[in-house]
Amino acid sequence: MAFPGAGKVKGEIWAIPPEALLVLDIYEGVHEGIYERLRLQVETPQGQTEAWVYRATPQAMEDLKDKLRRVSGNDWRTWRRETTF
Repeated sequence: MAFPGAGKVKGEIWAIPPEALLVLDIYEGVHEGIYERLRLQVETPQGQTEAWVYRATPQAMEDLKDKLRRVSGNDWRTWRRETTF
């Protein structure tokens, strides 16, 4: 999830077969309106590229606003390794 105006977040780009997107859509709750999948320009060490990105819907952000945690340092990979749920 992203907070409006929060800037960039470091993440991961995976190469997956197209049919795997349907599985990820289910995992991310696209059909329940939790996340939406968008094709965006992203910045990589090799330059700009297009990638599918999952972003929380406005309704999900509102519903979860009291449970959200900021990704420290805007680095999702490091945050995920160091965070316990």
